[in-house]
Amino acid sequence: MTTEKTNPQAQVAKIPKNIADVVAEQISNLQKVRRINLPADYSVNNALMSAWLKIVQTEDRSHKPALAVCTKDSIAQALLDMVLQGLNPAKLQCYFIVYGDRLTMQRSYFGTVALVMGLTGCNVPRVEVVYQDDEFKYELTATGKKIVKHEQKLENIDLAKIKAAYCEITWPTADNRAPVVEIMTWQQIRNSWKHSKTYDPGKADDWHNLEAEEAVKRTILARASKLLINSTSDKMLLEAIQRSEDEADEAAAGETIAEGMGAGVSIEASFTEVKDEIKGTTGEAAGMKTEEVKTPEPAKPVKPKAPFA
Repeated sequence: MTTEKTNPQAQVAKIPKNIADVVAEQISNLQKVRRINLPADYSVNNALMSAWLKIVQTEDRSHKPALAVCTKDSIAQALLDMVLQGLNPAKLQCYFIVYGDRLTMQRSYFGTVALVMGLTGCNVPRVEVVYQDDEFKYELTATGKKIVKHEQKLENIDLAKIKAAYCEITWPTADNRAPVVEIMTWQQIRNSWKHSKTYDPGKADDWHNLEAEEAVKRTILARASKLLINSTSDKMLLEAIQRSEDEADEAAAGETIAEGMGAGVSIEASFTEVKDEIKGTTGEAAGMKTEEVKTPEPAKPVKPKAPFA
């Protein structure tokens, strides 16, 4: 990680307006040609302003400002992907992490809830952890899994005795679609974490180990929501989702190799912020509503250019 000789604060003063303006202009152009569909109540300018307040406070592991060490391309791409997914950091729907000279935007638990609710019109997903002594029963039906019973006593809650987790996505009364239910065993959850380049089961301070219940909930929510999110016909949205996930993994891998850290790198986001975002999914943090917009069929799909390509 190189150190800039110029004054970081001077860079912070110069960069924000330029990058934010470029991203806002690109989003405006995409909206004019109806290439993207954003939630009806989503304010691009408010989201970008909130993002800058977060990014200005974001630091790398050496406590250097993100705006002093990250490339303009990575900052602009992180902002673009945030807007394309209709996320707002002020609602704890996403956060920014520095890996080397790259800034990445990662969707939070709230962000996934907001995204799937906005795309499908579903109710707030129910996400629960099953502990060893819980009474839990489900059955297989013609439309998928169905939760039959889950009884839990306070004394059952023990992070060392997590047995499974499930996510149940239901629909408003007038919607007769079958609930979407996903269940994962503890072994399946741990195996899924192994695909993350930032997970180190041997580190006591790894977030997955410190906040196991929260990590489990995020994992099962992401799995249950994936099919619904991927079923959207919004190509740009899907590309933004995939790109932000790939960027985070690639950046984390690159920093791991560069610094010789072996299994992974520690996430810069605070444990408190991540834990707080999962305590509930009510209020505006989860209440992203959308209006149905018919997407025209373009002659040739156009992939957005990176703002500073």
